[in-house]
Parts: sequence; C-alpha cells; structure tokens
Amino acid sequence: MTERDKIIKQTVSRLQAIQTIDEFIAARDEILDLVEKVYKSGLDNLKAYFKDMFSMTPEQQKEKSMEFQDENYLLSTEVMKEFERLDNVLGDHESIESFIAGMKKRIEPYLEEAAEYMAKIMGGFMGDMMGSIAGAMGMEKADDESRAQTGASEAAEKIQKEIQDKLAAQKAELDEKMARLRKGNDPG
Repeated sequence: MTERDKIIKQTVSRLQAIQTIDEFIAARDEILDLVEKVYKSGLDNLKAYFKDMFSMTPEQQKEKSMEFQDENYLLSTEVMKEFERLDNVLGDHESIESFIAGMKKRIEPYLEEAAEYMAKIMGGFMGDMMGSIAGAMGMEKADDESRAQTGASEAAEKIQKEIQDKLAAQKAELDEKMARLRKGNDPG
C-alpha cells in the first residue's frame, strides 16, 4: 500500500466516523488537514513521476500518465462518496460556509500546480511522439525536427488547456458538492 493509499484510507475512515453535525464541527480542522494531505500526496506522486519518467519504459509512462489523467485522481472517489454522505448528515449549518472556504483556500494551489505538471508531462510526451513520427516518416532532421517541435508545442498547449479545463471542472464539481453541503437537503 502506497503512502497516498494510506492517506486516502485514513481520510475515508475519519469521514465515515462522523455521524452528527457536532462530530463534524469537532473534526473540522482535522478533516481539512486530511483532505489537504490527499491533494498533496497526489501532487507529490505527480512530481515524482515527472522526475522519474525518463527512466521508465514508454509503456510504464503511458500507464502512469493515464492514472494521473483520471479526473478522480487528486480527490479520490472514496473521499467524494463520504462527502456526499455527509451532505445528507449535515444539512444546512452555518459551520459549512467556513469549512468550504477553508477547503477551497487549501486545495486551490494544489490544483494549479497539478495542472502545470500535467502540461509538462504531456508536452514532453507529445514532443517525443512528434519526433518519433518525424523520424518514421524519414523527414530531414533540421527543418522537419523544427516543424515537429512546433507541432508538439501546439499539441502540448492544447493538452495543457484540456487539463486545465478538466481541473476547473473538478473544482466546479467540488464547489457544487460543497454548496449542497451548505444547503443540505432543503428543497426550497
């Protein structure tokens, strides 16, 4: 079990133990710390991958990069399920507002940095792929390598935008779920 898996398990276990609003209020800071650890561990894994990716086989690189591209990677589905359960437990309580603001403040830097690393990973991956394609097509090195790099750069920019859009969508989804925590099950 990886360190990240342990952190996720600890976070889920702690969230599962919360059954009342009073327990939530008492554990508020601990929950914020745990959720921050989940995001930080995800970013740390992303950084480690970026550092070690060139010592991996192309298959290992692809497998690992696909793991990071999963929209549920930074905040696991297990943690999100527990937040959804808490949505039903907590209802509309004034402490939810400050919790949501605290969570946003803590996780936003991780989301932004993760987007930068994903863009770098994808840029390197696209550059290697474009160079391989150019070589396979028998293009002349100097001029065509420049064109391949330009294509890779454009592809990397496109991928970076897609990643940023995905992370923005994740953030919006989290914001929506946190807003539901604020409102509880109040239909009106």
